[in-house]
Amino acid sequence: PLYSSAASDVYKRQVLEQDALMKLKELIDFCIKQSCKPLTTESLREKEREVRITMQQAEKHLFKCLCNSKEANSICTLCSNMRLIGGTQIYRAWYDLTADPSLDIDRIQHRYRLAVWKLGGYDDSVLTLGNAVYELVKWHREESEGRESFLGGVFRQKGELASRHCVLMVTQVVEREKGYELELTDGRYCIKSQLLTFESDTNENLIATLIKEDKIKERTKLHIINARLNGKYSGSSQIQVMKNAWLEIPYNGLSRALESTKLGLQRKGWLYKGVDSLSQYGGAIQMLDVLLLSKSSTKTKGGKYKAHFVDALSATDPTKGKIKAEVTLGNGKQYDRIEEGKRYKVFGVTTEKTLLGKRSGVIYLKVTDRCRIVEQKSS
Repeated sequence: PLYSSAASDVYKRQVLEQDALMKLKELIDFCIKQSCKPLTTESLREKEREVRITMQQAEKHLFKCLCNSKEANSICTLCSNMRLIGGTQIYRAWYDLTADPSLDIDRIQHRYRLAVWKLGGYDDSVLTLGNAVYELVKWHREESEGRESFLGGVFRQKGELASRHCVLMVTQVVEREKGYELELTDGRYCIKSQLLTFESDTNENLIATLIKEDKIKERTKLHIINARLNGKYSGSSQIQVMKNAWLEIPYNGLSRALESTKLGLQRKGWLYKGVDSLSQYGGAIQMLDVLLLSKSSTKTKGGKYKAHFVDALSATDPTKGKIKAEVTLGNGKQYDRIEEGKRYKVFGVTTEKTLLGKRSGVIYLKVTDRCRIVEQKSS
């Protein structure tokens, strides 16, 4: 039912393939008949940001039921003659029709909120009861077939996947007394970020500044890497973990994504971030694309090996550019392998925990145990 009648026909055939969901056809057909309208290309264009439905509105949104409750001895399957339908009513009707033990009211209410928020980003004709139920059943089918979302895997494994490269969308920016709090989604689950305060010289302040400058707002897609799941979460349910957990996001592992980017886990295991946008307080850095300008070493016992880089992508003439990053190498082998004037990908570096920090436009970095310096050969 979402977007075309052809999609509705395909979906109806898929529903019949599983005995546990056969009776849902009655529920979906009932919703389609009273709510879906012919959709055009115009109706699928996203609304202007200021008129889109917010997450708070989506949570309280109710559809009007068009059943004829005036008939004698007639009780509507969905609204029980209350004439209003929300997540709770859909859950009850779904369970009454299927008696599916895997159904969870908290999960259905959460997915209902997400479905309404998603559909509310399009034209009003898309935000219908039939389309909302279609989204709920589609997600349920995908999970029953073992197709788990990124955050679903994070919650199930208690945070083991949280550090991997993913794209999440901002569902809401909550303003707190001391800063901001982000709520992010992968399309099926939501997760809150750490409290982004305005305390100076912190990772949280850097992200809060981006929000204040309107660079991060509702429905913005973000590349995130090297994040960490925190919180006093307990229980085996993914929904229980979701309610009590929060995601600690590093500034150096954060970047805006294109609107066309798919949500969830990304194929590329690394995230490029320009040297100019790094911060000494922003945590670990996944990958640098740099050109080696010079290198130096001290001959004293336990001498230090340093490499001086400039960002290879942003500099118009990197060979004449000003040093942007100074990396303290772990050993002489790394020092001997690199040559001045060549372009490298550097994986696994972090900011120096010194008073030097970032001075005169130079950021001071050191290698980690997982550091790799790979030469980029010219094509």
